Amino acid sequence: MEIRFLAHVAALADHETFARAAKAVGISQSALSRSIQALEAQLGVRLFDRSRAGCDLTVAGQALLREARPVLSQMKALTRNMALLAKGEAGELMLGCGPLPARILLDGMLTHIACHSPEVRVEAQVGSASQLLSALLEDRLEFIILAAQRIDLYANDLTVKPIGRVRLAALVRDDHPLLGKPVGLDDLQDYPVAIGTLLSDERANLARFSPTIQCDDYDVLRRVTLASDTIWFASDCLAGEGLVRLPLALDADTVQLVALSKAGRTLSPIARRMIALGPELLGPELLGNPA
Repeated sequence: MEIRFLAHVAALADHETFARAAKAVGISQSALSRSIQALEAQLGVRLFDRSRAGCDLTVAGQALLREARPVLSQMKALTRNMALLAKGEAGELMLGCGPLPARILLDGMLTHIACHSPEVRVEAQVGSASQLLSALLEDRLEFIILAAQRIDLYANDLTVKPIGRVRLAALVRDDHPLLGKPVGLDDLQDYPVAIGTLLSDERANLARFSPTIQCDDYDVLRRVTLASDTIWFASDCLAGEGLVRLPLALDADTVQLVALSKAGRTLSPIARRMIALGPELLGPELLGNPA
């Protein structure tokens, strides 16, 4: 039994004449008549009593329509939802962000969805690179955004989409002992150093600083840096509110933000939109040329 047959029965029952019903469903009167006749022949029952006054449902027709209306309503909702899904305005999105992109991008992405796609169900996870990569490979996340010094660290079974670069800085409280004088890398040895957790190969690049604090909660790292002599390596956009940039030349003064998804996996429209939104959220003062 085809859905269109049920729609034709509902239209004829609602409009009572073939002429009005045919106009309502956008087909010719003869096509509607053939459709009703075909369904009656298929079911082996008469669905309508025809008269000059119009068409009335038979007992069999009434029984059919009671069952058909919920199906038609579900199909209408399905069609609407698929149209919204195709435009990225409905569906489900499961994404993950490392601590730095979460601080820079996540609120903008979630605000955009709340304002423009409120029917999208979102699950956002913030965690370390290793945690998020595991969740991605296990299909618990559709895509993740990480800060990467080296894109080549990621496996070949991942699709890597550069979003943009942000500047790195050594952040300290505004009365830190190292401020107001020339500072070299050797001067850092006497102070605690804080970073977000990194992949093992990336962490090796910071071995000279001997990080004493690794934490993915940037609010915690901010409070620790404000309350101690800790030197926090993060994006310079996090300066302010008592934190200032230490005048220090870094070997790598930028970090690349990348969106990672499983290779060969078709992303949902809302996922593609959020990744495309990334450079806009970074803003001109942070955005670098994607690698």
